[in-house]
Amino acid sequence: MSTIAKKKLHNNGCGSSFGCLDDITIVKWIKGQRIRWLGHLERMEEDRMHKKIFTQKLEGTRRRGRPRKRWNEEAERDLQVLGVRRW
Repeated sequence: MSTIAKKKLHNNGCGSSFGCLDDITIVKWIKGQRIRWLGHLERMEEDRMHKKIFTQKLEGTRRRGRPRKRWNEEAERDLQVLGVRRW
């Protein structure tokens, strides 16, 4: 029987060894990553698949009920909250 010590990890003490974000909430981190990806998409060449999908306008109508949130609508809302104009 081996005597390997098991280390308990807690959220408040995980530190930088696991890349935990102590001063940023997960929501802020996700919004930052969303804005970062939006900037990457804007600089991307027009013939790339990701850029085509992002700029494509779908035809047809949405389903009944509350409309689902779209990625680009949420990204635009994040930019408005930050006060960014003409992105």
